[in-house]
Amino acid sequence: MESRPRIAHVITRLDLGGSADCTVLTVLGTMGRFPSLLVHGPTVVPTRYLGRLREQGGDIVLLPALVRNLSPRQDLRALLELVRLFRREQVTLVHTHTSKAGVLGRLAALFAGCPVIVHTPHGHVFTGYFSTPLVAVFVVCERVLAPFTDRIVTLTRQGIEEHLERGIGRREQYTAIHSGIVLEEYRRREQDERREARAAAGFDDETVVLGWVGRLEPIKDPLTALLAFARVAESQPAVHLVMVGDGPLEAEIHAFLTEHGLEERVHLWTDRPNASEVFALLDLFLLTSRNEGMGRVLVEAMLNALPVVATRVGGVSEVVEHGSTGWLVGPGDVEGLVARVLTLVRDVSLRRRFGEAGRLRAQSYSDKLMVEAHLELYVALLEGVPNRRSPVRRLAQFVGSWLRPA
Repeated sequence: MESRPRIAHVITRLDLGGSADCTVLTVLGTMGRFPSLLVHGPTVVPTRYLGRLREQGGDIVLLPALVRNLSPRQDLRALLELVRLFRREQVTLVHTHTSKAGVLGRLAALFAGCPVIVHTPHGHVFTGYFSTPLVAVFVVCERVLAPFTDRIVTLTRQGIEEHLERGIGRREQYTAIHSGIVLEEYRRREQDERREARAAAGFDDETVVLGWVGRLEPIKDPLTALLAFARVAESQPAVHLVMVGDGPLEAEIHAFLTEHGLEERVHLWTDRPNASEVFALLDLFLLTSRNEGMGRVLVEAMLNALPVVATRVGGVSEVVEHGSTGWLVGPGDVEGLVARVLTLVRDVSLRRRFGEAGRLRAQSYSDKLMVEAHLELYVALLEGVPNRRSPVRRLAQFVGSWLRPA
């Protein structure tokens, strides 16, 4: 009996977040069809789906050297360990996730002679994450590795354009697959249940609660959300803001709240409670990021029938239908954010209309649809395996045969 092709997924961290959720959900959904291996680096607070993968007997490998930050010594060790692992497990298809794992994983796949290579950036690092010289290094790496990558999977169509604008790959190499959400985890709350949850959090029926969820870091720009809220709060005494997340800007945010006397109006929850419980408290949702691959948190908010006001960055405009499920403003546009929020605060019927439209739109972002799209992609790529051993790949495998893990 012919053995089934084996797939290896590679990612640096499996900490809470969209890229980790998406990766593990893809493994969970496809491992029944293709034997799968999940390789990851050191993780602090893992995605909740990792436990489910373990329960279902998933093959999981931790490589301590596969760290997120650049570290030449660790990176070389991780590369050699990946080469050895791919050979030992006789991996046919390597699917790398996020930038750093994308570089090391694809190089290892080449050296190990793996016939099929797929890469999902889960957004990109071209804006806001690293210094300009380091971004230039990543762009060069992507340009060099693109010819050896059978398919590059972006979260949105806009993601394809952003890569092509930087000379990375050819259009026919790209496929857009949305980040999937487990829809069943976001059931609609009955009015009495929602009222009870809000009361427990200290919010009565007259309070309008805005929400913001994300890492407290410059790329997510929580300070723009606070600047806008401070303006809204001047004329709307019943409005509160719930911010959920932690990160390097936490001290600066506390200082801002003290300076503007907003300690009682802004509720900063850094212990990251269950997102579905937070959404049940809210009346509308804000996203102020400077860069987003797709804005997965927006889908989560929309599943809870929340109208959204978000920045028009990355693939966000493909998620939020401007004027139907919410509004889009420019990144850093405090004035625009204030105007849109005030309109929604004052108009309950508009909030409900946007919220219901968003709930319906969010149904197209299910994890099942994401898994089906990946399965179709894997099947199509694996059908052409016998013809994928180009001379360049043979050379890479030859070089790889001389690599010996330390």
